[in-house]
Amino acid sequence: MNGLHLDLKWPLYSWDYLRSVLTTARSLGIDTLLLEFENKIRLDGFERAVHPDHWTASDVKKFLRLARAKGITVIPKVPLMGHLEWLLQWPWWSHLQENHDRREICPSHPETPALLARLLDTVLDLFPDTPMIHLGGDETFSLGSCPKCKGRKQSKGEIYLDHYRPLIRQAESAGRRVLIYSDMILAHPEIINRIPRSVVVCDWDYWSGAFPGRNIWGFKGKEPGESWSDVPEHLRHYERYFTRPDGTLQEFPYARFLKEAGFDVVTFSAAKASGDNYCAPRTAMHVRNVMAGAKRARELDLLGTLVTSWAPRFNHLETNWPALAASAWTYRDPGLGYAAGSERFAKEFFGGDWPGIFDDLDKLSPELPDLHAYAPDPFPPDVVHRCITTMYRDPDGPACKAIRDNLAKVQASYRRGLAILQKNQGKIRKNKSMYTHWLLAAHTLVHKARVVPTLVKLAQGKKVSSTVRAGFTKEITRLADRHRKLFRPTMGPVSLEMEINLRFSETMELLKGNTR
Repeated sequence: MNGLHLDLKWPLYSWDYLRSVLTTARSLGIDTLLLEFENKIRLDGFERAVHPDHWTASDVKKFLRLARAKGITVIPKVPLMGHLEWLLQWPWWSHLQENHDRREICPSHPETPALLARLLDTVLDLFPDTPMIHLGGDETFSLGSCPKCKGRKQSKGEIYLDHYRPLIRQAESAGRRVLIYSDMILAHPEIINRIPRSVVVCDWDYWSGAFPGRNIWGFKGKEPGESWSDVPEHLRHYERYFTRPDGTLQEFPYARFLKEAGFDVVTFSAAKASGDNYCAPRTAMHVRNVMAGAKRARELDLLGTLVTSWAPRFNHLETNWPALAASAWTYRDPGLGYAAGSERFAKEFFGGDWPGIFDDLDKLSPELPDLHAYAPDPFPPDVVHRCITTMYRDPDGPACKAIRDNLAKVQASYRRGLAILQKNQGKIRKNKSMYTHWLLAAHTLVHKARVVPTLVKLAQGKKVSSTVRAGFTKEITRLADRHRKLFRPTMGPVSLEMEINLRFSETMELLKGNTR
């Protein structure tokens, strides 16, 4: 499996753009597409959650035909415990939330099993020929915290297992092989031997290819050389998987453990993840990580590798191709190095000689506190504005401290990135629209870094002259118009306006004086 993840839960892409994505993916050797859709497909029985931009059942068939024509297998993804905010945020399902967490369903509520069984059956019917289905299972942080769950007198792992076993049986009875994420299984090792070995475990790890050995599921991260003496006994056996025989730290350390435990394993890396700003991903980190994931899959002869690209991070899919390409190429050629991958990307995607392109694009990676989605699922639309207003209100808080300590360096990095993109514009002979996405990202970030000190003042109730307000408002209006023009061919009309709103509304509201 050489795969990518197409996440439709924020923007629904246009058909022309989807065709181009499938064409590019297949040219890279990608043969599998994990489709995440949430409220972007009209599901029988769940119509009240559907987004204005959505697919019907006939649209699903159309997409499957397009993928099949390219030789790409589609795996639908339907999270069935966490990441269910697309349902649970609505009042008619909110009573099923686990301890008022709108992202997570209560596994002990008497209505939960029937609701999820119906949801799963609906998805299985919509994708009748797909050999696999992904049931989510990650980041169930509120698991076991409500009175109903506590009353069961079971461990969190046992509650998780009791929730998922009937759903796994349901999918397998329909002839599908189940994929499930690794983190909660690893955090509760007492249930590992009770997970059916027919289940494919997705070892998601978005960091260790760049920062090896950091994450202990069920505990916390460990820096290189840090003692494991404080790690709980039931997790301590993972330590030997974190270190190679030569003493260096191992990328994707859990992959070997999961394989030795008898599972088929797919390494899951990311081209876009938490911590990215909403104009450009952390290119260098993601590229190194996806390459490590692909190499690990080949080294251990795993089932494959797949790169996720999470829509709520607000950088356009067009800026994710460096990591998507690097993973696909590395899975086919594990000897490919970072520098060679960078040179290859410049030639194959832009048709020019730009060997340091990965590091140059990474100049747009540094983050400011308001440049990535702290709230993972912005609904209602003003959540970003409210978050930023709160974030900057305290002059001595961490957000304001980050601005004081880092703003000059961040501004310099953005300006340098923009200058490099402009300098290399003459080398762009292919994919000029993709290059324009990067150029617009750079212009937007330079603007954002300039406007941040004004946002801080406004959030703290300080006066800002009408001339300054008007100047920034004019800049934002121009940038929003440029985004609309560039994004319009790639996504549906409501998705487009939502994207524009999330990028710029928080600044506009503050400039108007609407600090709530």
